[in-house]
Amino acid sequence: MIFSFKHIIAFILFKLNLKIRKLSFHKRYELIAPIIEKFDLLKSHHLLKKYKYNNLNCDYVYYPLHRTPESSTQLNGNTYMDQLFLIQSLSKNIPINCKLLIKEHPSMIEAHSRGVNFYKEISSLPNVEIVDYRIPGSEIVKRAKLVVILDGSSAIEAIIKGVPVLTMANFIYSFLGLSIENINLSNLNNDIVKAINLKKIRTKIREKKLKKLIYLILNKGFDLREPDTFYYMIQQTSKKSIKITGEDLYNALISELKLK
Repeated sequence: MIFSFKHIIAFILFKLNLKIRKLSFHKRYELIAPIIEKFDLLKSHHLLKKYKYNNLNCDYVYYPLHRTPESSTQLNGNTYMDQLFLIQSLSKNIPINCKLLIKEHPSMIEAHSRGVNFYKEISSLPNVEIVDYRIPGSEIVKRAKLVVILDGSSAIEAIIKGVPVLTMANFIYSFLGLSIENINLSNLNNDIVKAINLKKIRTKIREKKLKKLIYLILNKGFDLREPDTFYYMIQQTSKKSIKITGEDLYNALISELKLK
């Protein structure tokens, strides 16, 4: 009810053309749809509280749900843009002695609703468990037999911890050889096995690859003087910032491609 009251006040302010704070980003302001969405979010949150699976001592594959909408799913997701379809596919292809653990993305608990049917569909799969969302993702990652992602920081965390990674889309750190990329659904089972076998990579080789990555980032990367130019929440970027960013990108490309 408090949300509804605040929303009505914001709607009135918008109609009076008093576009303060976040209201300045809106070209129009819906009244009913966000209230309905908020109630759906509360229902989803209430249902998520009932999922309290916390056994991390079993063999499991971990898939952290991605925020939706986001580029990792809507643009990079390809075949697996539908995360329910991906979870169903993983459930059918992971080793028979493994569980598939799913954890909701923190922002989806507060910002958007997937709908209660989404969670009910997942929990109905025989080898799938929805993890208590209050368990830190880092704890789940470090004990996993395999971490599966479309794209995201959980994969980087897993690689650092020595946990095998399977990516379902092009991954920026695939060149390290510490992850496997699935590009064909029919090969999913084989790719899962290949990814799990990455655990056999010797610790010294893994460390050497990671040190090389850090070296390249620190010594071969390029700085942007105005990185906020790319930040989508900025309503209007100054011409000066755009010019500076253009110069930085130009100089980086010239240097990287050795055009001078």
